[in-house]
Amino acid sequence: MRRTWLTTTFLIAGICVCTARAEAVSDVRISQVYGGGGSANPAAAYHRDFVELFNAGSVAVDISGWAIEYGSPTGNWGGTPALNVFTFPPGTVMQPCRYLLIAMPNTSSTGTPYMGAALPVTPDFEGVAFPVTSGPQLTLGSTNGKVGLFSAASPNTPCGSEGGALVDKVAYGTSNCPDGTAAAALSITTGSVRRGRGFVDTDNNSADFTVESPPVPHNSSASLCNLPVPENVLATPQCGAISIGWDTVAGAVGFRVKRDGVVITGMDTIFAPPFVDASPGNSQRCYEVCTISIDGDGAYSPASCAVAGSAPTVKAASKDATVPEGGKTGFSVFATGSNLTYVWRKNGVAIPGAPNARFISLDNVQTSDAGAYDALVCNACGCDSSTAMVLQVCPTPSATVPNLVYGVIGDASASISATISGAVSVQWLRDRLPVTNGPDFSGATTATLTIMDLAAQDAGLYQVSVTGACTPTAISNVCYFAVVEDASVVTIVMHPSNQSVALGSPATFSVLAAGGGTPTYQWQKFDGKSWRSVPGATASVYSDPSVDASDLGSYRCVVTASNGVAVFSNPASLNSVGLRLLTVGYKQLACGSAMVTWTTNEPVTAVVKYGSDCRSLSATTAASPLGLSGSAVIELPATAFAMFQIVATTPGGATVQSSCTPAYFPSMQLSVEVSAMPGYGNLYAVEDGIAVRIRLRNDGCVAIPGPITLEKLALNGVSPRKSDGSVDLPRDLTVPALESGETRDVDGVMFSRSEVGLPSGSDATLWGSIRYGEKQNVAVAGKVRLP
Repeated sequence: MRRTWLTTTFLIAGICVCTARAEAVSDVRISQVYGGGGSANPAAAYHRDFVELFNAGSVAVDISGWAIEYGSPTGNWGGTPALNVFTFPPGTVMQPCRYLLIAMPNTSSTGTPYMGAALPVTPDFEGVAFPVTSGPQLTLGSTNGKVGLFSAASPNTPCGSEGGALVDKVAYGTSNCPDGTAAAALSITTGSVRRGRGFVDTDNNSADFTVESPPVPHNSSASLCNLPVPENVLATPQCGAISIGWDTVAGAVGFRVKRDGVVITGMDTIFAPPFVDASPGNSQRCYEVCTISIDGDGAYSPASCAVAGSAPTVKAASKDATVPEGGKTGFSVFATGSNLTYVWRKNGVAIPGAPNARFISLDNVQTSDAGAYDALVCNACGCDSSTAMVLQVCPTPSATVPNLVYGVIGDASASISATISGAVSVQWLRDRLPVTNGPDFSGATTATLTIMDLAAQDAGLYQVSVTGACTPTAISNVCYFAVVEDASVVTIVMHPSNQSVALGSPATFSVLAAGGGTPTYQWQKFDGKSWRSVPGATASVYSDPSVDASDLGSYRCVVTASNGVAVFSNPASLNSVGLRLLTVGYKQLACGSAMVTWTTNEPVTAVVKYGSDCRSLSATTAASPLGLSGSAVIELPATAFAMFQIVATTPGGATVQSSCTPAYFPSMQLSVEVSAMPGYGNLYAVEDGIAVRIRLRNDGCVAIPGPITLEKLALNGVSPRKSDGSVDLPRDLTVPALESGETRDVDGVMFSRSEVGLPSGSDATLWGSIRYGEKQNVAVAGKVRLP
């Protein structure tokens, strides 16, 4: 049972000196009950009953005249005063944090000893044999019953009529009148023991008492004031503060906290967890906690350290970037603080789908992506934003010019105009050489080039070169500038060229004509006797999408001026090239088999002959379909290679064959892939490191014995680094062997990001070599996309 009371405590040199209080009676409580003594059964735990009291308070309590009274499960308190009531004699004082043990007689009224072991400690009040009236004379029930502690004896009091004299009570088994609900039933080997060694008191017997076998009694020499240190001391960051929590210790009257080995100023008092250090500063602080008992301070716990939480501070941000349209770039920020979140913004507006990370990658950048980027970095204590990182996007420059412009000899000038976009500078070219302003030209660096005092030598091929703000130069198509003597007459300034193509391939003829108003065009083909018009070929360009044997021959174009005067282009021939195998190759499919591939300049059907040597190509594949390319699978499982030859035939009967070529089925073959690991690793503890993964795969038919060694490696020309900054070039990849078909990843090769010098999202070149087997090497090379 508990009553509410106010404690006033003073600490001097770590020792608690307290004044007495009338309210302290509520701290005296029943801590153990054992009713299995006084038994003739040798299985009894002890040879006498006992009741144990405990003073859980911080001051001594005079219990002179107090009484312990027993009641049967349904009877009154102290129903038989001579057997059920014990009154404490004058001068009985319970010291704080100590016990008092009252033991019953260990013999019967006739002197017969009871069975069971002697108590392990000497009782503070010894029982005497009946019928002597001095000393404790309580007969307790071994299974069910109730024991009450009264501030004055009140024998034969019914349950519910105790008044203010009742200090504490415990009912066990089926007994009535419990605090809350009754504690569990007992036996001759078990006792009812208050939890927390006497400190727990929730006014509920079933919750406060547990059954122990055997119970262990304590007398007044026992104390709980030498208490253990608090456990689970944990310093937890808060915004601008640190909270220190710990597990409470039963019997403690308080706790004391040290910060960095010194009791916190103003905190040399008693308090319970948690403690919040409201002014820890910005550095790491370490805290220790000790238990304060009636006898003074205990030992301090191990330290727990933390840094007070604070709003983030963005320390650095990427520089502005200028990127060509379609290129890639990225921005990053560095901020201090814990549990950070990142919101990337463009022109002050959050970017949908942007990563919650300290860097953002921008791929395939368009002009619409230009703007001011920043990152809002937040945690539970606040936010900070980075400086703006400006992205400028340079449009891709382009320029086009007419295919043909002409002027008349003697004219004062003629102009060629270009359509230009995305350019910051322009330069006209004639026959690929720069044109300069002077007496012959003006506008050499503008969209329109003017050619003055036209003469025959001004004719030529003109182009315009344009440069964007941050991209390579782009060059337009070619404009043929022609100079004619009479604008009314058609002049062919570019005649068609001879064509040699494979049958089935396309062929194109073109002609450029100047003057003649609006000329018309008609292509003709010579049939061996005369020129005949090609139906539908009435433009300056004539294309045949698929040439066959009947299309071969000579072609010309008739260009007719608006005045009806026609001119003829030079004839151009369309020829068929001879049948050729353009490519022949193979690719291993599995041990003992390979796929042979080929391409030709004319459609063919093909077969592959193969065998163990060129003199016995006895095996043959099925004929492949008609086409310009094909493939076939060859198999010789018992050998490490096969010799093969491709025989290709056109529908017209033309045949071509490849040389006899080996296709190897290697028994040991190592392939290597490289890639950057996602995110950055911790390198030097102050900067990001680029972690590279090397993936090894045995594409051969037998195991590759180890060790597999890394001969050399560099990323963007930079060697790997260890965390201490020294060069790291592991020659042993710790790969003892690779079975056929096995893949193994080797992680943790680290490069310094600052030394590599490339932004996030960019590509870096990784190169090196790996040695395996006796004398075999494989190159490590590729583009690595940085995180």
